[in-house]
Amino acid sequence: MLRQVLLAYDGSPSSEDALNLACDLTRGLGATLQVLTVIDQSAYANGVELEAERRSALQRLRRLEPMALRAGFSLQLEVLIGDPAKEILAQVSRLPADILVLGRSRPSTIDRLATSSVVELVLPEAACAVLLPKTAGP
Repeated sequence: MLRQVLLAYDGSPSSEDALNLACDLTRGLGATLQVLTVIDQSAYANGVELEAERRSALQRLRRLEPMALRAGFSLQLEVLIGDPAKEILAQVSRLPADILVLGRSRPSTIDRLATSSVVELVLPEAACAVLLPKTAGP
């Protein structure tokens, strides 16, 4: 039985799709939803900016609390700092998560050539099932 749903959330349109899917899944299962945001520390020059972004991210996540209360499921919020793929995988193990829901964005051709996406890094390593919402577009 699925009891712990982990959503990796970054506020992007694709993670909003993942949020909707995770909420539907959690509500249907009577599970607990943990929403995780990971702040990529390599994008910040100093600890002061990083801490300010962590507080801001937690405030953005708190907007989800009333929705969870109305829908009748338990919600946990977590903001971590580090490498997004590594932190997501570590959180899957720490919970442990029964299912991980990820958004999937469409990177530009240059981005695809230069780096792997978080989804590409997490999928082969996740210790649980991974669910990706269908994305709109071609």
